[in-house]
Amino acid sequence: GCILCRFRAAFTAQYCGANAYFTLFSWLPSYFADNFPHAKGVVFNVVPNLAIVTTAIIAPFIAAKLISKGYSITNTRKIMEGASLFGLAVCLLIVSWVTTFESALFLFTLGMACRGLHHGGVSVNPQDFAPNHTGAVFGVFNTASAVPGFVGVYVAGTILQWTKNWAYVFTFTALQCLLGVMVYSMFGTAKQLI
Repeated sequence: GCILCRFRAAFTAQYCGANAYFTLFSWLPSYFADNFPHAKGVVFNVVPNLAIVTTAIIAPFIAAKLISKGYSITNTRKIMEGASLFGLAVCLLIVSWVTTFESALFLFTLGMACRGLHHGGVSVNPQDFAPNHTGAVFGVFNTASAVPGFVGVYVAGTILQWTKNWAYVFTFTALQCLLGVMVYSMFGTAKQLI
């Protein structure tokens, strides 16, 4: 496929995953305050973020293991990014149905843990695409990550303001994750483009 299509696929996956991350990072304290007012902030503010840090550290080792088992680098990137976005989407879709603090905390922690797998997926695509220009490509990718930091968070807040329903926020975010999975699964690559 065309170089631009391959790049756009990675850019899309980067945007969709970052959107979910920033939405959760920004809105989880409000969600827990609304739904479980007696829950301890130190728990729901720390535990999901510890999960993403842990899997972000482990993800490159998982990716290396897949490559050593004979998976192509492209398929490894797709598996890791697919697990990241799809796993997060599933957690976001299920969480609206839970009624206890423990189950909500578990699902958000599992979702953030899935997000950390991204560090064996699209996160390392810039060095695949342009080994001699990795910094420049990474800068463009960081734009895809930064934009949802304000746009996605704002949209989530607007949805919440209009609907007064967290399920709509999480479903909208999950659908974007699924879009990222589809686009990257079809067009993603680890081949050198530049």
